Amino acid sequence: LICEVLFRLTARRGSFPFLPALGSRMHQLRREKPSAWEGLARQFAVEALEGLEDVAVTGARVREEDGALMVEVALLRQGAPLTAELRLEG
Repeated sequence: LICEVLFRLTARRGSFPFLPALGSRMHQLRREKPSAWEGLARQFAVEALEGLEDVAVTGARVREEDGALMVEVALLRQGAPLTAELRLEG
């Protein structure tokens, strides 16, 4: 499951012609003000993981590290907490 979550979060939404809704818009975070990053990261994660059974996004944290954005997405799967972390290069 975590592999599918990471795939959906890191793939650019719209990059698969026959599956235009697959992926996320996480790559767009840099275009926004840092104060909006966490809210948008949560929104983008919810969009990307829509349709995955028994998985709910409960939050997101974003920090800058060595020129990249580190996005940590908090999830619940059947009541158990999970965390997915991805690195978005600048």
